Amino acid sequence: MDPYMVPDEFIKTPPKDHLIQALYVKHVEIRGRWVQGPMRYDKVEGGNLILDYLISAKGPQVVDTLMTVTFKDLRQRREYDFEDKAEEILKRGILFSGTVYRFLGHSNSQLKDRTCYLMNDTDEEIYDLLAQFGDFSKIGTAAKRAKRIGLLFSSFTRSINLEEHEYRVIDDVERNNYIFTDGCGLMSEQFAKQIQDVQKLEATPSVVQIRYQGFKGVLLLHRQLDHRQRVKVQFRKSMRKFLIPDERMRRTCTTFGVVQCSQPYTIGYLNKQIIMLLVDCGVDHGFLTKLQSDFHSMLKGLGHSRQLTEQYLGIKGEIKLLERLDNYGLESHRLQKDLRGLRAKEVKKMQKDNVADETDIVDAASASSKCKLRVLVPR
Repeated sequence: MDPYMVPDEFIKTPPKDHLIQALYVKHVEIRGRWVQGPMRYDKVEGGNLILDYLISAKGPQVVDTLMTVTFKDLRQRREYDFEDKAEEILKRGILFSGTVYRFLGHSNSQLKDRTCYLMNDTDEEIYDLLAQFGDFSKIGTAAKRAKRIGLLFSSFTRSINLEEHEYRVIDDVERNNYIFTDGCGLMSEQFAKQIQDVQKLEATPSVVQIRYQGFKGVLLLHRQLDHRQRVKVQFRKSMRKFLIPDERMRRTCTTFGVVQCSQPYTIGYLNKQIIMLLVDCGVDHGFLTKLQSDFHSMLKGLGHSRQLTEQYLGIKGEIKLLERLDNYGLESHRLQKDLRGLRAKEVKKMQKDNVADETDIVDAASASSKCKLRVLVPR
């Protein structure tokens, strides 16, 4: 069967600074049976484990052998079988500018967006590449196998190096067939400060979400590690999802990916599931309703009421904006622009499909049938 072809008129040249100041991966969107508009180049922000390995092994030019593809459904055509068509295209491979790209893999979040990576290699070469990271063929369930391979494609914001002698794998705390430390390892204060410097954080993080080789989970700050041992990190056995079989390969894969960090002024929000749980546990429904109405009032008053603006900026830890409010007043054009941006972000996170008018808090957060319940907890 011939490969699926991206028409030449949809192909664009990479940006001028490609491979010099920044790296870009080509992206194609397929809607139904057809390529949707011209392709684009997505700037590589952060990275993932397999991309970092390929760049270290083959150089930055390796990104030219990669492509990401998103499949979009034609909802108005009921007879169209989306899954079968996407599978057919991936089995055939995609012909791009005379070169065939074949399915490489996807992260769990990419799967939800119907996006995946393809690579300019044969199926056998791609299989051999993935096999270097683990014997995934022994995983009997296709879904579990895809989930494990997906860890290689999970994106992180920043990365640092962690050598093999700088970490240990320790037992979990288990009682009565329950793993109390499931997915929770430990890190030294020295290592946490390294992450702080790389992430440019105001404070040393106490918890970080990580990706490293076959490890997945979070690390908690444990200051005694600096005194007791020379290791920077202690991974739990429950954090290891697969083991890189080759020792030399393990020494090569030193990329420690930081997905997220705890920070001051990280505020909690209630969603529908948490609110249902709280009500079931006896929390007064009227109190929760007032939390929501106060939050909506705060957003409506953001930029209009000095009191509500100060309240919101204080809760969110927007110190620079609070200083600008004190120095230049509420009517400052630059401040107003920033406040509109903050309000738009809040409302956007309440919307499932971003269909409501972001300037109308009542319609967006209360009346729309396509909105998510999201309530800020001020303390």
